[in-house]
Amino acid sequence: MADFIQIDIDKKAMVTIQKGLEKLFPRDRQTNNALKAALRKSALPLKRHLKALIKSKAYDTGRLYKSIKIFDSKRNTRAGRPSVFVGPLVKVPNKITKNKNMTLEEKRQASDAWKKEASGYYFYMLEYGFHPKCGKTYVAGLGLRPEAVALGGAQTAGLVETEVIKIINKKAMKNLGTKIINL
Repeated sequence: MADFIQIDIDKKAMVTIQKGLEKLFPRDRQTNNALKAALRKSALPLKRHLKALIKSKAYDTGRLYKSIKIFDSKRNTRAGRPSVFVGPLVKVPNKITKNKNMTLEEKRQASDAWKKEASGYYFYMLEYGFHPKCGKTYVAGLGLRPEAVALGGAQTAGLVETEVIKIINKKAMKNLGTKIINL
């Protein structure tokens, strides 16, 4: 299950942000791209804390540490706004998936081999625990995500508002020559 951070922003600040976005980004796609950029920047503390926890608590950290990324959701939320995730990104490279010289079976074998060698395909086991060799013994998970949220969640939530305001002011300086919202 994903851990969500609830952000409390006062109503006055939210209204000024919304008016600034409507003035500068007339289309929804531009607004969503601006919000996505702000969310990506504000998620950096969460990524940093998760990487630090992996480095300190996990046994083998090399590829898992490198696989922790901030990535966009495939779809917008029901309200039509973007969201970003912090975690291990397991994506098979295009050189395997789009290789026209390989058959479908060869692509599957190559992608499975790549997943076992690379990145964080085993983050789920590290997080929640597992039964080795399907036996009766159980290895408990480390529970790194809630701890990372506890360490970096407040800082991330605080950065969201400032990052959105920075993007609005940057666009306003470019288009209008003045700032719309003062920090």
